[in-house]
Amino acid sequence: MNEDGLRRDSLRKSLKPKGRSRRKTAAPHAEAEKGDWRFRRNDILPSLRIEHCPVDALKLHVRKLRKNDPAHVRGIANSISRLGFNVPVLIGKNNVVVDGHSRVEAAKLLGLSSVPCIRVDHLDETEQRLLRLAVNRLGEKGVWDLGELEVEFKGLALTRSSNLLSRPKTTDQKPLMSHHLRVLRSLGQVISFGSGVIA
Repeated sequence: MNEDGLRRDSLRKSLKPKGRSRRKTAAPHAEAEKGDWRFRRNDILPSLRIEHCPVDALKLHVRKLRKNDPAHVRGIANSISRLGFNVPVLIGKNNVVVDGHSRVEAAKLLGLSSVPCIRVDHLDETEQRLLRLAVNRLGEKGVWDLGELEVEFKGLALTRSSNLLSRPKTTDQKPLMSHHLRVLRSLGQVISFGSGVIA
């Protein structure tokens, strides 16, 4: 075999694993794009509106897809009390919670009488069950961009420090600033990814 033939053979051998890897990576994307068009809904953008529903009127689904961790519910309650209830609960027929069990539990913990909800009762019972599974599963399939997440945490720490420094100097702000930086670091430690921890 001549020199050109050897180079081509070597190139082929080095490209095979790369091609396999690319196909393996692309396969889930191609499958997701393909979808099952036979069952596609005519109303893929239904008219949805937010309504406030009494917490006592909401019914949790008999089969919980996730275990309720009290620490997780407490974390959601802390987030709601700090930032507000910004993610509505999805409810179906008879006020059964399709998505948002933990948010409802957190609302109960905070003593809220009502929560924002979006009704999805335009879906039949089977579609509501599928939506319930999809909402829970699709969130797990996303991958965090650890580099961007670290930049976001650092930006939050800098913004918080800057806001504290720009306030009128009525008290000693060093302890307050170091407290907020500790809070951001601990938040980063809560969101750990395998062996790597943010912050």
